[in-house]
Amino acid sequence: KTMTIQSPPTLRESFTSMVVAGQDRDPRPLLDPLAIVDALSDAVIVVGLDYRVQQANKAARARALALGGQKPDAGAGGDEPVNPLTGRYCYDIFPCAEPCETPAHECPLPAVLATGETIRITRRQVTPGDRKTRYVDVSASPLRDAEGRIIAVIEAMRDVTAERELAETLVRRNEHLSV
Repeated sequence: KTMTIQSPPTLRESFTSMVVAGQDRDPRPLLDPLAIVDALSDAVIVVGLDYRVQQANKAARARALALGGQKPDAGAGGDEPVNPLTGRYCYDIFPCAEPCETPAHECPLPAVLATGETIRITRRQVTPGDRKTRYVDVSASPLRDAEGRIIAVIEAMRDVTAERELAETLVRRNEHLSV
């Protein structure tokens, strides 16, 4: 006898099977992909090829608020919040004055489009209110359509200021000890 081991379905397969087949064949509750991304502590945005934000999670909205004082808008009925970042240029939301192609504001979007690969950079950002310098790791990955064409770029951003400051402190202490 041979035993068949079935691997768990991918996230896409789970969503597709629940939506297409309905809840009658799958007892698990329907998972909302936007709610899952909204629950992440890292800021996640989807940027179109025109540099406009197509989606942004809760952490991205909070980061934009901290960086530029953007206030969330109320929905048509005033009950549901509207994503204030959607449709805006990413360089208007995050600390860039224009599409980030200067050495001071490295932008991963052109590199992702050119290579089709995930690009990782670290950005230095200054918070307007308290003028504190923050360091943010950005991982930008291509989002492809069914034919494999890149249709957008997904950027995940994580504040690594504490880690960076700790590393710099250790370097200074090691330099002091070696003198």
